[in-house]
Amino acid sequence: MKKIALILFVLTFSVYPFQQFVNYAPTVAVNGFAKTGDTLWVASGGGLFVYNTVTGHGELLNDHRRFPDPHLTSVVEARNGDLWIGSRNGYLYRRTKNGVFSVFSSYFRAGWGIVDLYEYQSYIIVGSQRGVSVFDPQKEAALKNAANIGNFSNSRVNTITSFNDSLILGCEEGVAVLTADIERANFYDRTVWRTDFSSDSSAVVDFFVENGELIPSSGLTFSFRGSKYIVEKDGIAYSNDTPILNFGLHEKIIAWYVDSNDNLWIGTDNRYFFRWDGITDVQQVIIEGIPLKNISEMLLTSNGDLWFLPSLVYLDGYQPWNNGVVRFDGSNWTIYNAHTHGAAFGYIGDLSMQGLMEDQTGDIWTGSWGGNIKHISLSQNRLGQLVVGTADNQTFEYVKDAGPPVWGKVDALTFDNNGYMWFSPYDHELGAVICYDPRRSPDSNADTPTEAGFRRFFPNGHSDWTLSITKMATDNSNRIFTVDHNNHLKIMEYNGTNPLQAQLSITRPSANLGVIADLEAATSGIMWIAGSNGLYAFIPSVNTPFLIDNDIGAPTSVAVQNDSTLWIATEGNGLLKYQFYHKDRIPVSQSIADMERFSYFFEVEKQYVTMDHGLLSDNITHVAVDNNKGLLWAVTDAGLTSYYIGSEEKVPSGSNVIISPNPYSISNRDQASNRIVFSKLEPRTEISVYTVNGQLVQQLRSQRVSDHEWQSEWKPQSSIVPGIYMVIARPSGDRGKLILVP
Repeated sequence: MKKIALILFVLTFSVYPFQQFVNYAPTVAVNGFAKTGDTLWVASGGGLFVYNTVTGHGELLNDHRRFPDPHLTSVVEARNGDLWIGSRNGYLYRRTKNGVFSVFSSYFRAGWGIVDLYEYQSYIIVGSQRGVSVFDPQKEAALKNAANIGNFSNSRVNTITSFNDSLILGCEEGVAVLTADIERANFYDRTVWRTDFSSDSSAVVDFFVENGELIPSSGLTFSFRGSKYIVEKDGIAYSNDTPILNFGLHEKIIAWYVDSNDNLWIGTDNRYFFRWDGITDVQQVIIEGIPLKNISEMLLTSNGDLWFLPSLVYLDGYQPWNNGVVRFDGSNWTIYNAHTHGAAFGYIGDLSMQGLMEDQTGDIWTGSWGGNIKHISLSQNRLGQLVVGTADNQTFEYVKDAGPPVWGKVDALTFDNNGYMWFSPYDHELGAVICYDPRRSPDSNADTPTEAGFRRFFPNGHSDWTLSITKMATDNSNRIFTVDHNNHLKIMEYNGTNPLQAQLSITRPSANLGVIADLEAATSGIMWIAGSNGLYAFIPSVNTPFLIDNDIGAPTSVAVQNDSTLWIATEGNGLLKYQFYHKDRIPVSQSIADMERFSYFFEVEKQYVTMDHGLLSDNITHVAVDNNKGLLWAVTDAGLTSYYIGSEEKVPSGSNVIISPNPYSISNRDQASNRIVFSKLEPRTEISVYTVNGQLVQQLRSQRVSDHEWQSEWKPQSSIVPGIYMVIARPSGDRGKLILVP
């Protein structure tokens, strides 16, 4: 192993504005409700869901400018009609009754993730993972905070209420009661709280009133239509020890709300929310958005779609209906599993799915833990699966339905440049590696591999047989890199264009790369490998790794932006960006593939991007770069983040926004367009439309339509008042005038 002599610069970012990030979080969990008129406000794990209880129509608000952290934990309506909303990372949001949003980040900066909100007197009481706070909505500031509550050692606040004019907290160790007037209370003094420890050491998550007394509860407890309901565990609500509402033993009821029309709304941990009138069957409401709470792998395809594999956690085989292979086309989320596509998809597998690749035709192939290899063809509108078998069942066939219950596990697969698929069937006697031609169905009875359409390598007893290969990748010279379950790296190569009949050569690098987290090939020919011992590069035609950096923390994934820019996802430290330069500070191009030419000497800038810059979480599992759209995608333990890394070229400063058509007819009379287009915008511009007296009418996000052009579109509602409106583009400050006519 060679060590490249380099100059390493470690930088911190101070120039990454939050508007470069768009965060998506799973919408499957619903944590709280509030209702104004016919509108139900739903605090979901993926944004604020606005639901019309009369029409049944809903809309998810997860705009990154309004909700930099879309995982919402609580929503409460203040007496003046404003909504206050808390997020898991500590953002406090306000929506006025006129529809204007504000973001308050002080709790986020302090690391106080918000658990519950409660209006008390003229204040918003904020319960967090680290204590309780009094927020003054008029002053828009936190007045006092208590990080130590009475005699409790754990300061987490799960729920807040008031009783007999006293402020009461449900905490991890019991109940805390404020014993002084809230305006005069010194929150730095533990003794302003009377703390009562729970008799059974259970956390207090709810309260209910019985016989004129406030009773703490370790489970959700509520009264509905004259009956008392207790959620003791999982997804079951009991009344008089009889299960009345049953959402399944693997599900959880996490929120409840009884509205003024005597309807019960139930929020669950994995099944969105339900409406019940106490008479008819419960009705489920599904929120559009990312359905996976845990993602094991991500793939960016050639057309810009994102594909995700689920991280499955139930050892007894149960899987929620919304788990499956998921596709995101930039607007819509599509699930592929047996619930949505029946027997054609088949069994999803026992645990997490691994191995996700696109072939040369655009079809998707993915491995599974027991469900064999799934095949999704969008162009042919077809689903199928490759049954790979095991040591006990040596079946190898392609089926268009579920077929026989043959268990088969595949953790990694790759495609070479000639269109052949390489993968490893788990614990297979006949071969640890299979090369398969996906352009045909395999024939196990054929006499030769070419006729069969597949070839097995390394049978049990061979020196290269292994129980399982966990990672595979191919570079542009057709070197196939494999990492087995013992972390042994091998490089396979073959001559010619048909590996089913060619000689296969094996290289086993002796360098200790540590625990290999990921490997990614660059167009320049370099295979980048990140592991516990550092960042390494395998340049073309050289099967000895070059050590680039031995201090990269805990890497999880690698993505190549271009020949001079590399991104590494880490567990706990966010994103790590490497920028490579020649020693004369010129960014390297494909010449980096021939490191010998500049004597292993170049400079590297190493920069971190974290939650402070806008990431949803610093625990990142996968990363991918979409150079066509100028986006980097990061899968985190809290959801998905897109980060704009594209062209920094801007239109000349001081230029005006182009508005077309202008004037615009609200009734769409005698005009070719049914919407208004705002163009000549800077990247990530936000368009705000105001009345002449300064009232905000609409806020719009811009979309990138080319390397140097961003636009926004707006279709005004027919109820809007004709007249003159002011348009302001931020952050540039460019202004324009819009005329609306009947």
